[in-house]
Amino acid sequence: MSEFIKNINTEEFEQLKNNSGLYLIDFWAEWCPPCRAMAPILEQLAPILPDVTFIKINVDDNQQLSGELEISSIPTFLLVKFTGDGQFKASSHILKKFIGAVPALDFKIALEKAIEESQASKSTE
Repeated sequence: MSEFIKNINTEEFEQLKNNSGLYLIDFWAEWCPPCRAMAPILEQLAPILPDVTFIKINVDDNQQLSGELEISSIPTFLLVKFTGDGQFKASSHILKKFIGAVPALDFKIALEKAIEESQASKSTE
């Protein structure tokens, strides 16, 4: 695991709600070939996107959280903006949802666009 990507559990996710900032959360499983295919892509992107904290959550080990967030396919990636208020509502905190394995360049472009849009909306608030 990279120094740029942290594996967390449900309890640690709850603690993240008190932080502020952008997070890319990768919902994955060890037995999932597309998840394994995306891992090196995340390893490449994490160091070049310093405004985003990269997190991995194993769906097998965190089934209740995965269910609460309606993760029905893996890999699923959520770009989340925590506001530091201890709250989390999917409708307002999830900025973008990516499902499935995506070619590296396509994923990078889509992620950068979503980050840019979140920063643009922040400057107009």
